[in-house]
Amino acid sequence: MTLPVGTVTLEEILDALTLKRLGVLTCTMIIVNTDGYYDPLRQMLENAVQEKFMAPEHEDMWTFVDRAEDVMDAIQHAPKWSPDNFRFAVPHKDPSDFI
Repeated sequence: MTLPVGTVTLEEILDALTLKRLGVLTCTMIIVNTDGYYDPLRQMLENAVQEKFMAPEHEDMWTFVDRAEDVMDAIQHAPKWSPDNFRFAVPHKDPSDFI
């Protein structure tokens, strides 16, 4: 879960998304968008998909909620992310290609 805090939090969100995209992390990511704080991040992620820098399936990596009260419901209903999802996240078929 991410709350509006500052620039370190932005770096941590993007780092976690990268690790999730590569199949290293499979945890649920909930971003609490209090008062629209993360609207620019949401727009950037949507643009990445629209401009084909990310696949539409990547939108399953995160969930935005507007209120802290919605976090538990979001966790329960968040799409599952499998380590096998790296197959569409990177152009290689086998993770050993990186070694």
